[in-house]
Amino acid sequence: MIVTKRETGALAFDPARSEEMRERLGDYQTYVRRPLGSSFYLHPGDFAIARSLEYVTLPASLSGQATGRSSWGRLGLVIATATLIQPKFRGTITLELANIGTVPLVLHVGVRIAQLTLDEVVEYD
Repeated sequence: MIVTKRETGALAFDPARSEEMRERLGDYQTYVRRPLGSSFYLHPGDFAIARSLEYVTLPASLSGQATGRSSWGRLGLVIATATLIQPKFRGTITLELANIGTVPLVLHVGVRIAQLTLDEVVEYD
């Protein structure tokens, strides 16, 4: 899991200065590894990047989408932005987690926070 540290000073990432942004990003992110069943607190306003425990292999005929489960969404957990999974994808699914609620959320490694939906890819001539 990659957790973005809270910034206490003035900081803004400018996409027009992408090289500088890449260099400084490591200063504001921490890699955290937790064993199965352990917990992690995602505080209000926090953002973290996690990945699924499952390794997924999609054929060329299927695409997928990772979306948050509504039970977590009602608590303020949003799983967003990079949700599309391309045909022929192989690997674990990246989950971008944001707590937009007002209380900390306790996330346990292995708990179901997202769901995968699959769609058939249809080619038109």
